[in-house]
Amino acid sequence: MKEENILRYTLEELENIPDETDWERVNKMTDEEVEAAALSDPDAQPLTEAELNQFKRTIYVKGEKVWEDSKTIGELDLGTIQDFAIIPVEDDIVDWFKKQWEDYQARINSMLRDYVKTHDTLAADGLEVVISDETKGLTATTVSAIASKLVIFSL
Repeated sequence: MKEENILRYTLEELENIPDETDWERVNKMTDEEVEAAALSDPDAQPLTEAELNQFKRTIYVKGEKVWEDSKTIGELDLGTIQDFAIIPVEDDIVDWFKKQWEDYQARINSMLRDYVKTHDTLAADGLEVVISDETKGLTATTVSAIASKLVIFSL
């Protein structure tokens, strides 16, 4: 796409553009009619398998990529997709991890997994791991579930 064909708007400008959609007509259309109308638009064609295989699920926070799936959309097994926990972490903690490792999110996840393994081992001996008062009483299953679905972002 050529740069001269790209129109840029601020959010405020977009909010002030009048809506010219005939919603009464749209609301009377069946799903099949809506799909047919969309497919008749040459600028709104569905993506091909090859095009889908270029994309990865990615999460951005404040303009920074904080997580990217290791598989493309086409490689995903849709039956195994799980929700992710998105947890806020204080800026100084995230900054420290970022300074240590480029793959800081994976390292945080790994540390949580180590905690779970240690907790399981000690719990089998009747002991409890307490890193801080906030972690007291968390079961290993809970921490493991959190670690397996963790996406870290800075506040």
